[in-house]
Amino acid sequence: MTPPPDPVRIELPETATLPIVRAMTLDLLHAFETGARRVVLDAHSVRRVDTAAMQSLASACRSARALEIEIVLEAPSEAFAVAARRLGLAHADALPLVQTQGA
Repeated sequence: MTPPPDPVRIELPETATLPIVRAMTLDLLHAFETGARRVVLDAHSVRRVDTAAMQSLASACRSARALEIEIVLEAPSEAFAVAARRLGLAHADALPLVQTQGA
């Protein structure tokens, strides 16, 4: 099996709801299983995100760290950053907002 490109890039859509994020989680799992060591989540397009989606992303980030896979949240939109802060997820142990380029 061919390893994934390093880093694996996943773009979050304009509307990030739980069903959409669940599908993206499958992309993350595939990246983990095929040996990715770094994943970039591009959140620049997010205009609306629900609580369940944010919790799912935080869980995926924790799982990645447990597997020693680096997750970087790139250029989160204001809507994404605000939602993360309101939910108490804007820290390195949940969503890696501290490593972003645009928050």
